[in-house]
Amino acid sequence: MLSQTLTTLPKISGFNFRLVRGEEDYPALVEMINASNAADDVEQRYTLEDFAHEFNHLPNFDPQSDALLIEKGDKVVGGIPVYWRQLDDGARAVFLRSSFAPRSRQINVMTAALKWAEDRARERCPISPDAPRYADMWCPSTAIYKTQLAEDNGYAVTRYFYLMLYSPLENFAEVKLPEGVELRETKPEHYHPIWDALVEAFRDHWGHTAKTEKDYEGWRSSPHFDPSLYRVAWAKNEIVGASVNTIYKAENDKNGFKRGWIDTLGVRRPWRKRGVAGALIVDSLKALCDRGMTEGVLGVDAENPTGALRLYEKIGFKVFKKSMVYRKNL
Repeated sequence: MLSQTLTTLPKISGFNFRLVRGEEDYPALVEMINASNAADDVEQRYTLEDFAHEFNHLPNFDPQSDALLIEKGDKVVGGIPVYWRQLDDGARAVFLRSSFAPRSRQINVMTAALKWAEDRARERCPISPDAPRYADMWCPSTAIYKTQLAEDNGYAVTRYFYLMLYSPLENFAEVKLPEGVELRETKPEHYHPIWDALVEAFRDHWGHTAKTEKDYEGWRSSPHFDPSLYRVAWAKNEIVGASVNTIYKAENDKNGFKRGWIDTLGVRRPWRKRGVAGALIVDSLKALCDRGMTEGVLGVDAENPTGALRLYEKIGFKVFKKSMVYRKNL
């Protein structure tokens, strides 16, 4: 159903607000988001396939009623989808992922779009006395306009995250798996057990949410799903940890990189502090090197409870980017 708050958006000369109509809007959104990222030194670049897959697998989200699009003349110059998840502590987190074209970042336009998103979140995400609700905005430190927009509208930093770089891919540390643990080739019958092991491994991390079969299917159907790059540690018939690694070819081509990602790394609690994570990382870096990559990247919560940041630094990763999650109670 059309959000009633759409009618409350202000009239701003030269700009038009409307809902995303469907896939016919996706190419213009991809162009706008990639231009925004390039202007802010954010290296992520979407292909149309990437965007469609991600957009169509957001949780608690209707692409044709929960995403605002901003036009200037015949150009798409901004967009903000609204979706939410219930966290393990009972709170409900609404995610507001705004992007605006670099030459159309007019304060009153961006503020109006953000206010619409907050109102839409209140409509779509129910609240109860024992279930707090808040809005989160992910802001790379280089996207100054976005951090300013958040601060001007009552958001405050609640968490920091780092991107870490290992370059060049050589001189790897020697890290051995504990006795009785081995790496095995990933086969189709392993896909769901790997997913389940990673879900378990992340249960004690900040902002964890319960995962559904729809989430699993979204992971499996990703355009970048490549199990030949995964590294999975087993003890007999039990998965103890896994590293899901990815090469984003289009992003590399557009940025001139030869970069591989350790996208998700998790070790189940009984097996931590025994060298499993380090061994998975080193073998992942070697696998990326074998595919012709020259550098490896991973992301980490600055306050990760497992001591991941220290481990990554010990192996040879260095922080090269920072981002923040801004939060506001709704």
